[in-house]
Amino acid sequence: MNTVSRRTWCVLAAALAAFPIAAHADTGVGAKPLRGAEIIFDGSRRMLDEKWTYWEGPGFKSSLPIKWKIVEDPVNKGTVMMTDDPAAAGGRYGAADLVTKKEYRDFRLHVEFLIMKPGGNSGVYLQNRYEIQVLDGDKTKHGMGAVINETESPYHLYNGVGKWNSYDIVFRAARFRDG
Repeated sequence: MNTVSRRTWCVLAAALAAFPIAAHADTGVGAKPLRGAEIIFDGSRRMLDEKWTYWEGPGFKSSLPIKWKIVEDPVNKGTVMMTDDPAAAGGRYGAADLVTKKEYRDFRLHVEFLIMKPGGNSGVYLQNRYEIQVLDGDKTKHGMGAVINETESPYHLYNGVGKWNSYDIVFRAARFRDG
């Protein structure tokens, strides 16, 4: 996820399930994980440290342990992860992005996020290649919910600043033959 100078509150109440998806899944904010799903973030510091690490790309500036904070949910009860790593201050993209320690191929991912200020910007990267944008105020191919520069933003589905939103993503990795 990218962080910029504006704080973005984000919780990855994420669950991964193996393909094929036989059952109808609960979707939207507050959705319950499918039976047998792997929970990759539950709002706890323990799970953040256990299942996540920094992405050490070309702009990486942080260091372990992860500096993102676990804070009280500003809207509902519980705890959330706040993308507030000092290494990313001033809008340094890629300075403190997080990735799962485990690699995934085909999956269903449920992500819930909350943007607290206009212009909040983050994203959900899939296999370090495709970014599903989290960006308040942008309705273009670089905007909220778009696969960046590939699909139009479904901005009309965005609940807005100060309200919880969710993505339910089904991803199938590329297949190659003979090399």
